[in-house]
Amino acid sequence: MSDKRNIAIIYQDDDLVVQAEIVEGNPYLHCKVLNFKKSVMKRGIVVWEDIKEGFYYEGFDNIYSLSHNSRFIKFINGSLLETLDNGMGVYKWETR
Repeated sequence: MSDKRNIAIIYQDDDLVVQAEIVEGNPYLHCKVLNFKKSVMKRGIVVWEDIKEGFYYEGFDNIYSLSHNSRFIKFINGSLLETLDNGMGVYKWETR
């Protein structure tokens, strides 16, 4: 079995990077905010909504993410699905 992960950058600019991977048939997204400014955070919400719409049109009902940063996740309207033993949260968004 290989540990190789197939991660694709689906959005990138000077302030934000969003990567995606499919895990057990479900999309998991990883978002890195490089510059925490109000304008960047507002743009991040717009980008996130566009990404959700794109996954919806690809046939996915939900998007997931693993994160320690519950504050940022709440900012982009994620719902806590479960907390792992290592303290990371598994978050979920409906694409509709």
